[in-house]
Amino acid sequence: MRAKVKMPSAREEAAIQHGLAQDADNPEWTAADFASARPAAEMLPAGLIRRRGPGKRPAKVPVTLKLAPDALAALRNTGAGWQTRAAEVLATYAQLPSSRPIKVIDTITGSDKPVTRPPLLGRRER
Repeated sequence: MRAKVKMPSAREEAAIQHGLAQDADNPEWTAADFASARPAAEMLPAGLIRRRGPGKRPAKVPVTLKLAPDALAALRNTGAGWQTRAAEVLATYAQLPSSRPIKVIDTITGSDKPVTRPPLLGRRER
């Protein structure tokens, strides 16, 4: 929620303007001051001003994913960093060839059986 900005009253604004007028170290700029202003790059020594390089690509992409409630609860129950672990599982799963059997542990019955990963939609097999 955004904080509401309280504007100064007329009396407070007058006090602010009076204080600004009394500040000899920072006078208000005139039209002549603006006309004679030069960019900092022209006035300062070379190398003092650094330009920003190209931005980094985001390491992760935010997505919305619908999961079964029990699957989500199981992930969250692993503790802090569960989102990172879920991303690692998905990344590992995506790298497996579709014909390679993987071991899946049924969290309800406790049985483990090899299963074959179905091909990902829209992905070309190598």
